[in-house]
Amino acid sequence: MKNKESILLLKLIQKGDKSTFKHLFDTYFSPNLSRFINLYIYLWENKQNIGIKFSLKVYLLSHFFVLTTGHFLANSVFIT
Repeated sequence: MKNKESILLLKLIQKGDKSTFKHLFDTYFSPNLSRFINLYIYLWENKQNIGIKFSLKVYLLSHFFVLTTGHFLANSVFIT
């Protein structure tokens, strides 16, 4: 997404444009919800084989970051 488009989206959201807010949710948050759910499913299905070296929080956040970053890189969904 280009910088001008990002600025326009932000201005529309600030004005209370619900369709723009929905677009923001659908573009950035909705795809991540399924990744978060998939992460918990993976955790449950592999509970016997997971080696957590630091903390569960660090483990979950790092895996979620990898899943999310991979999605954004594959789809070039970044605000610049």
